[in-house]
Amino acid sequence: LFRMRDARRLHQEAGSAFCRPVFILVLLAAILAWQPAGAAGSKWPTIAVLEVEYVLRKSNAGKALQAQIDKIRSANQEKDRKSEEDLRAEDEKLRKQHSVLSHEAYAQKRKELQSRMAQLQKDFEARRQRIQSGVDQAWFQIRNAMLEVTAKIASERKIDIVFERAGTVLLANNLNITKDVMTGLNDKLSNVTLTIKSP
Repeated sequence: LFRMRDARRLHQEAGSAFCRPVFILVLLAAILAWQPAGAAGSKWPTIAVLEVEYVLRKSNAGKALQAQIDKIRSANQEKDRKSEEDLRAEDEKLRKQHSVLSHEAYAQKRKELQSRMAQLQKDFEARRQRIQSGVDQAWFQIRNAMLEVTAKIASERKIDIVFERAGTVLLANNLNITKDVMTGLNDKLSNVTLTIKSP
């Protein structure tokens, strides 16, 4: 559950203001068990539901980030294909020279080629990790902005608990704040820049 008074702590600890998906029985149990300290008989909590993944992916910032990811992926795939083709060509060339090279010379060239292949794989993995780190940071920026927008809407409307839409079975339309959060997020953060650290 996400209560507004816990927003700051959750923001600092995890960058997320939403509970894990829960089933309707858990939702009902949480609501029935709600009783503010020292306020027996008080009104039940005001709840809302948010489609987190939808907002992240369909927001302007989310779509801008995905476009950058796709562009980098496409460029790297072409670069990787060319590198692999060059190594395969060298491997084929070396195989044809096997009969004319001495055993020692062939073994040395084979060792050098294998070393280059291994280094290429290391470079691929290191680059993948750098890209993933940049992607994670960019999504984190979008999530944080979404958290701030959600907290603002919840405060203005006196919403006590925000559930993730994926964890609910039944939902009244007036409980869904997805559209409003999307609008607020687009106003707050229209774009993000995917930054990849140099090797």
